[in-house]
Amino acid sequence: MNAIPPVITCIVNGFGQALTKEAIAQRHRVIGTVRNESTRRSP
Repeated sequence: MNAIPPVITCIVNGFGQALTKEAIAQRHRVIGTVRNESTRRSP
């Protein structure tokens, strides 16, 4: 069974970025959001 990927808000910095990096390190797929398109970058 495929799990639904988590949605993490504000993945650019702080707690959201830490959660995103940890999830990716554990080979999870993540759906993330950012407030400003100009601050978006790959983790």
